[in-house]
Amino acid sequence: MDEPKDKDCCIDIDVDFTESDPKRILAKRLDAIGFGLFLIMIGGLQIVPSGTIPENTWIAGVGIIILGVCAFRSLFGLRVIGFSLFLGILALAYGLSEIYALKLPIFPIILVVAGISIIFGLFKHK
Repeated sequence: MDEPKDKDCCIDIDVDFTESDPKRILAKRLDAIGFGLFLIMIGGLQIVPSGTIPENTWIAGVGIIILGVCAFRSLFGLRVIGFSLFLGILALAYGLSEIYALKLPIFPIILVVAGISIIFGLFKHK
């Protein structure tokens, strides 16, 4: 049985820094940073006394983290996955609508975006 590379680490995020492709290394690092920020946010929100922060703040936080990772991927010339971008926008919109007590029709929005994506997907050249 193989020993873990770093015995001090509690959680092993599989980021192979010996890989030769710098773009893949950067992509894995950005994904690991996003996951780390997610864990910090969830833990931080659990520490704050109940009632201090609106109940669904974490959903908006997830959207911000996903959109942030997408923005950095684009900034560094890495491929941005459209579904991740969609989920980030959706999570941010839903989280903000819950925080500010707005009633956004999330399911109909998902249907409209899915339909638009199918139509535009037909015109995509590969």
